Amino acid sequence: MFAYVGCRTTEHRNARGKGINVYDVNGHDWKLIQTFPILDNPSYFCLDRNKNYLYTVHGDLNDVSAFKIKEDGSLGDAIYVAHIAGLTPEGVSHAHQCELDQTGNWLLVPT
Repeated sequence: MFAYVGCRTTEHRNARGKGINVYDVNGHDWKLIQTFPILDNPSYFCLDRNKNYLYTVHGDLNDVSAFKIKEDGSLGDAIYVAHIAGLTPEGVSHAHQCELDQTGNWLLVPT
């Protein structure tokens, strides 16, 4: 099993995070296998049904990203980075979740 842990990375948040930490989890043993530096504040995640892709909302921003999950649980390069059209950074500063719809075609980001 793998765990994906986000963080705050921006000076605005007085943060020291480096990106997404990927852990191989075996019971109580968590082994860090990757720190994936990406856009600022990778804060909230969801996976597709088959756990092939990880989606993240970037806190305090109006961006979302998607990553292909490799067989070893690590993340490949971003396959998708999008700016949420029509919203200001303040408009999504409190986005606290993301979820794919039942078809897997639409990423829902409540603000």
